[in-house]
Amino acid sequence: MDNNRFSKSSLETARANLRVLFDAYVEATGFPVTFASELVADDRAFVYRFKRTGLNFQSFDRVVGRFSWLWPKDAAWPQDVPRVAPVKISEKALTKLREREQQASANSTPNLPGDAEWPSDIPKPGAKLTKKMEAHRG
Repeated sequence: MDNNRFSKSSLETARANLRVLFDAYVEATGFPVTFASELVADDRAFVYRFKRTGLNFQSFDRVVGRFSWLWPKDAAWPQDVPRVAPVKISEKALTKLREREQQASANSTPNLPGDAEWPSDIPKPGAKLTKKMEAHRG
């Protein structure tokens, strides 16, 4: 038996833990599962592949460690999954995460003072323009 591979029962436990982490992370962040996979495994397809192929200790530890590093502060870590020491995500993944966060903040509606309503003649950031608004654009 290869010492770098999980036994059959350990492999099923590892797969179950990864499924729980992917589900909880996607729920907490709203990111697509393939984006989460790219962040923690540098591979968009890893989230599908680990469910049916072998998994070694090194890959498992790296992915769980990256989840630990990325985990949102306001979200609870899944109770039945042991948390390992954080492992920083790759620079490529970090760049993609920063781009995604900048895009999200650019599309978010700014907070208006007090109980002010958003002006009806100004489209909210990220909103689709109505035909009337399109006509005014020229």
